[in-house]
Amino acid sequence: MDTAAELQSALNAAAASSADDAIHVVMGVYAPTSVNGFFAELDAPGDLDISGGWYPGCIARLRGARSTIDGQGLRPGMVLLGTSTSEGHLSVSHLNFVDGLGDGIHAGGLTANPYVAVHLDVTIDANRFAGNEAVDSINGGGGGLRTVADGTLVISNNVFVDNYARNWGGAALLHCEGLLARIVGNTVTRNEASTGSATDASGVYIGGDCLVEVANDILWSNTGLDLALYAEGARLHHNDLAGLGGGEAPAISVGNVQVNPQFVSATNLRLRRSSPLIDAGYDTPIDGLTALDADGGPRLAGPHVDIGACELDRLFDDGFDPLFSPAAASGGLLFP
Repeated sequence: MDTAAELQSALNAAAASSADDAIHVVMGVYAPTSVNGFFAELDAPGDLDISGGWYPGCIARLRGARSTIDGQGLRPGMVLLGTSTSEGHLSVSHLNFVDGLGDGIHAGGLTANPYVAVHLDVTIDANRFAGNEAVDSINGGGGGLRTVADGTLVISNNVFVDNYARNWGGAALLHCEGLLARIVGNTVTRNEASTGSATDASGVYIGGDCLVEVANDILWSNTGLDLALYAEGARLHHNDLAGLGGGEAPAISVGNVQVNPQFVSATNLRLRRSSPLIDAGYDTPIDGLTALDADGGPRLAGPHVDIGACELDRLFDDGFDPLFSPAAASGGLLFP
């Protein structure tokens, strides 16, 4: 797909298809025109994989590249809803969600909100969420991401920065009613919810009734709680976590720290070589580590995995790799 119209057409076709579908989005900036953003209501069973960063012709992906979904401050970026007939695996990867505007139902960036009476696994991997807002005064939640899964929920290797929600989950509002929620290897910083008070869920809000594991995440410098737990029995392993709260205490909390991550800069959220988070992660989360990090490099590039979305590749951290910018839609913000 290399135009906004083609992307929406592919979503329409996938929503009605009972086969497994893959949508490859060519590198570039895509602005939805519908009030609901790029929209699909998944009526038929089957897997749907949406990925960005592809070369024209969709023959191959460029390492670390993403395609940008730009809400232009007017509408949500992408809304993928389930129905009573949805079943399968929904995967979204290698996209930038920027400047989206959501309401009480939809997140500003991405809504992956399957109907919870059926089994639908959700994986959100290696995306960037920046400058998105969810602003409804009553139900607004999930500035960057809002997702519900009745199955397995995986949130891995994503970056959330400068997102806002009027109520819950400035970065992400996550809910799992199935088997397992894995929130592993993400970077969540400078997000805000509501008034920004110490009890607001400004980073990640997790609710539901399933086994929850939060591991190797940077949850730092959000205006309010960095992590709000409303799911019983969560397991926290080796996170950089400044503010923890919510209605439930974790069942396990091991190896967590509260230290300055030492990002390269305010606009480059990779780790400096001197960061205490390098080789400080948890190597054996449930179902193991992903093969690749947010940059498309090895997820494990040292004696232990790093904390956060980006692994420090010691062979290629000499400054020659260019910074990535999701074009003018990001307001000039550079991502790792």
